[in-house]
Amino acid sequence: MTLRTRIFIIVSLAVLFILGISLLLYISGKKAAAPVSPPATVNEPAVINTDVTPGLTPSVTPGEKLVQVKPATSEEQIQNAVRQWAKIFIERYGSYSSDNPGQNILDVKDLASDDLWAKIGSRINTTVSGGAFYGITTQVISAQLTEWAADTATVAMSTMRAENKNNVISNRQQDAVVVMTKIGEDWKVKSFTWGK
Repeated sequence: MTLRTRIFIIVSLAVLFILGISLLLYISGKKAAAPVSPPATVNEPAVINTDVTPGLTPSVTPGEKLVQVKPATSEEQIQNAVRQWAKIFIERYGSYSSDNPGQNILDVKDLASDDLWAKIGSRINTTVSGGAFYGITTQVISAQLTEWAADTATVAMSTMRAENKNNVISNRQQDAVVVMTKIGEDWKVKSFTWGK
């Protein structure tokens, strides 16, 4: 036998030996693994832990009561939508930039009633651009439905307004009240007022 043939036989035997041992360990490891039994059932109700980090699934602890969440009624859904439309109106209308004068008014055209649009739409031509930069950004912090009827609603809001004058920013809190009215099937802003 040549040296080359002997090396080939030795390497082949070593590979077969390693494969045999690996197969033996794999089969014996499978047999040693105990079957997993299902967890014991607890007949007590569970409670959802409300101390949960946002974005994570809440934990359920055996022995605690399950918190039931009832779905919103159709009227509650409409009230939530009206409150949301009022918030959108105030945030858009209350945010202004001298780089784009009048855009805040155009942004609320679809949200305003015809009477309100007649008042605020005329202000677009009177806005002036140029000069030093001025901008204000409005964000609603809270909104509460204070009056509700079939075709009218009042939403009281608290806002945070960031005012930028030539890169000098100042923040202030300001209240706003929005009166919504139902026109056909749509809710529109009838009027609004800013507080101090």
